[in-house]
Amino acid sequence: MATSGEHPAVDLIIAVHSLERPIARAVRSVLDGSGDEVRVTVVCHDLDAAAVADRLGAMMPDARLRLIEHRDGIRSPSGPFNAGLDAAEAEWLAIMGSDDELEPGAVAAWLDRARRTGSAAVLPRIVRRGVRDTVVATPPVRAGRRDRLDGVLDRLAYRSAPLGLLRRDLVGELRFGGALSQGEDVLFSARLWFAGQLIALAPGPAYLVHDDAGDRVTMAPRPVGQTLAFVEEVLDDRWFRTGPERVRFALAAKLLRVNVLGEFVNRPRVDDWTPDERDDLARLVRSILDAAPSVLEVFPFADRRLLDALPADSGVDAARLLALARARRAFGRPRTLVTHSPLRLLHREAPLRFMAASWSVARVGGAGR
Repeated sequence: MATSGEHPAVDLIIAVHSLERPIARAVRSVLDGSGDEVRVTVVCHDLDAAAVADRLGAMMPDARLRLIEHRDGIRSPSGPFNAGLDAAEAEWLAIMGSDDELEPGAVAAWLDRARRTGSAAVLPRIVRRGVRDTVVATPPVRAGRRDRLDGVLDRLAYRSAPLGLLRRDLVGELRFGGALSQGEDVLFSARLWFAGQLIALAPGPAYLVHDDAGDRVTMAPRPVGQTLAFVEEVLDDRWFRTGPERVRFALAAKLLRVNVLGEFVNRPRVDDWTPDERDDLARLVRSILDAAPSVLEVFPFADRRLLDALPADSGVDAARLLALARARRAFGRPRTLVTHSPLRLLHREAPLRFMAASWSVARVGGAGR
């Protein structure tokens, strides 16, 4: 194994929570084409390492592969990922879901990109696998930007997961949040992207997201308060509360656009929107606005109408609420493009520029080719 002293160049951490997960596929995709600079640490979350080793079959033993156990009885990926970070010794870190995989040579390409650009973080293309593969168009960076990215100007808040390559001294003592079952990586990622370090996109081999694990920890439906508990974690964190206004604004825009408004996509039935659920989400919206009072100025009329109708006492029934949610997704119509404040029409977080940037990223394949 190529090492820095006695350690590999990259420690890649995979947390596995069930023996039904395709862990062998994930590990094989890392080891194949990665040479000897990468060590894979599989964190067996409330599982016996011997049972996971059986699933890995002929890949065991391998000097580039180690298994460690982490037992906490908590249905959250935070604990095992933190255990993997604590065990890391390499200059570079990466994390990965046990049901995902990498395209051949991905880690080697990311490492080369990091070394050539002097970056502390390298963000790869992400492709969601399915009947039809889909490029995940985040982050929607400025046109032509591939390195020296700025957290605010290049909308890095929209890359919620810290996938790719991270220099260990950038991560430092930072760890994933508590017992969150979803969104545990949002605050973690934000603190990396807004740390003022060099960040680059990585063209070439992609990170492949699979949704074929039926027990995936972060995909089971939950009440709004549980699903979006991570938003409160972000808003309550001292780093966020005392940070620059431009950072709070950027994160607030992302939390509203993706996480709050995204719940209407995840909950498309009238029965999903009980008075309690509506009021819980409305309270969260108010908390976001308390942190960034002017953020709604960059949202279009369609979004504002939906958010105004959200409280259970708004006089709008659940069926009408969902009709407004569908209307905000009629992208391209004036009500989905024109901001409530005309002065914010061309703001980087307003629909015109945001949609153009997202389209450009998707067109060139995420991080470019």
